[in-house]
This record gives sequence, structure tokens and C-alpha cells, in this order.
Amino acid sequence: MKIRFVILSLFASFFLTAATPPKNLYLVYVFMGEECVISQNYTLELNKLHEQYASDRIQFIGVFPSNYSSSETVKNFKSKYKLPFNTELDKAHIKVFRFQIKVTPEIVVYDVKNQNVVYQGRIDNTYFGLGQRRTVTTTSELSDVLSAITKKEELDFEFKKAVGCFLTPIDPLFKDISPCNYDTKDTKTNKR
Repeated sequence: MKIRFVILSLFASFFLTAATPPKNLYLVYVFMGEECVISQNYTLELNKLHEQYASDRIQFIGVFPSNYSSSETVKNFKSKYKLPFNTELDKAHIKVFRFQIKVTPEIVVYDVKNQNVVYQGRIDNTYFGLGQRRTVTTTSELSDVLSAITKKEELDFEFKKAVGCFLTPIDPLFKDISPCNYDTKDTKTNKR
């Protein structure tokens, strides 16, 4: 009888702990495409940011939403570009729809405790248009956000429109949409 009570207590404790989100956890969703040259070009910067900021409070997750992605293609991409963070497929576009992702690469920094997006958009301003790359990057929005989280500063950031490869929509009615993003305007939305 005593053993059964202990087992039930441990079982209940496990599920209560598993259901409770970790305190002060920020998830950095990195929406990427294996075939997207801009995603490929950002892997070095993402690896540096991961090395600098990943911790118990900040976790990076590479999300691959392409209909053509598979466990094997993601594994090969992760190996080729030496991505140090976990990756996952989003072929059903659950996270794509949730965060209204349009291009890869695009970043979403999500506050688990408060269940809100603190930043969404580009990694930095290296790309200002499709095939248009600055020789000197002058802003690094993702680094600024992660630095503020680390320093426990106020998280009030302007969302910046990501420049990259359009996602292929799930619905076959949209099959003729170009896979490249030519719109370079920034968004002014601050909270979602």
C-alpha cells in the first residue's frame, strides 16, 4: 500500500512538473529552409549567437516548415552547417500559422512564462532585399533581444520584416506563388 502511494505521488509530481512551463524560459524559433540560400548564409551567425546566448533561460529551436523537408534533409543540413541546436519539422505548418511566418529565415523569440512573442522578424539587417546584401551589417536585432533577456532588461522591441525565401503554402491553390520575397519594408508592429 505504501509503495503504491509513493508511485502514485511520483507519477502525479512528474505530470504536474511536465505541465508547468519552466520559469523565465525564452524559445528562439529559427524558421529555416534547407534550399534557401539566405538560411544557409545565416548559419554561421546563428551558431555564434547560440554559443553566446544559449542557456537554461534561452533555447534555440530550428524549425523546418518546407513541404519537401524530411528528417533526413534536416539532419544533413544540421550536419553540414554544424547547427548546435535542436531542430524539428513543421510540415503541417502549425507553428507557421501560429506565428504567421511567411519567409525563411525568420526568427520568433517566445516568452514561455507570459506566453507572448517578444520579437519576430529578421536576424539582422544584412539582407535588405532578395539578393541584396550589405557589405557591413549595422544592426543585429536578434542579438539585441537576447542581450536584453540575459541582462533582464525591458523587452520592448520593434518587429522587423524578415527578408528571405517564401514558404510554399500547403494549399495547392497557391502553387504559383514565387518562393522569393521582394518586399523590403519593415513592420512597425510591436506586440502580437
